Amino acid sequence: MKKYILPVILLALLTGCGKVTDSSGDESRISIVSGTIEGSASPMTTSTRETVTENTTTTDQTTTDKKVAGDKIEDTTTTRKAPTQPTTRSVSGGTSSGRGAGTTRYVPPMPRTTTTTAETTQTTTVDYRDQSGLTYAVKEGEISVMRDGKNIQRLENVDTDEVLPLLESSSVSQDEVIVQGDFDFDGINDLFVAEKIGAMNTTGKYYRYDTEKGIYIAWSDLNKRQFKASLNSNDNTLTFYDKSEDKIEYESWTCKWNDKKELITIEYERAYKDAGDPDKVYYQTIKYDEETGAELSNITRDSEGNEVGVDPPEEQPQTE
Repeated sequence: MKKYILPVILLALLTGCGKVTDSSGDESRISIVSGTIEGSASPMTTSTRETVTENTTTTDQTTTDKKVAGDKIEDTTTTRKAPTQPTTRSVSGGTSSGRGAGTTRYVPPMPRTTTTTAETTQTTTVDYRDQSGLTYAVKEGEISVMRDGKNIQRLENVDTDEVLPLLESSSVSQDEVIVQGDFDFDGINDLFVAEKIGAMNTTGKYYRYDTEKGIYIAWSDLNKRQFKASLNSNDNTLTFYDKSEDKIEYESWTCKWNDKKELITIEYERAYKDAGDPDKVYYQTIKYDEETGAELSNITRDSEGNEVGVDPPEEQPQTE
């Protein structure tokens, strides 16, 4: 009967081949071998061989059960496409029968290298000589100073009781209350804050701008004058007026900064009426040395410009 086994096996190979697709979409090929066993029964034996390649795992399993003559024999070979991740490696290990069995060990992926770029923070240096970003707000009892919209200083002890209602009613503009001017002719604007605004006289407080700190400092030299100054850039002089609205009398002081940065009165003028004849008006002019403040001349004239010999006015100007 042995001569019939080989043709039977060949016939089974031709008719029993099939193709199976698993749920993962990978194709698996199964080869089925069937036939009839002749001879005596033999005990069941099972052998498994698994081969791992780069992308394919092949498992060959042959099961031989206890068969008797006339029983069929089947041999199944299954080939599966192994997943590409994670990577596995075949490791051989011994068995009690001396035959090696393949096992699979997980090989962790190589650690990734992370590069961190340090972020550098650069401190911006403020150019305090640049006054373009300075703005101001008049409040009760103070002036708020802002740079680029941020509060940087409060000018306190300012009398705003009179100017605030004028601002609210639009009787005056803020530029008339907060006057920017280069009062020491150094190329940087300082501040005069008006507290009382009149047709002839405006009084207030002065603040000098500190270019090293970017703030305003109360200016004692000018605050002694109180009156709003008129600037003359031709000779770098400041003139302060004190003039009555309903009278012809007035006083004026023309001042200049000397080499020691001291404010010196270089000319004083006064108009006043004759005590015995109110129709007569006299004009007195006193000139001083620009460096020392010493008196150089003292001349009084009438309304027609004639020099007259009259007693000096009772109120002498301060020569500071």
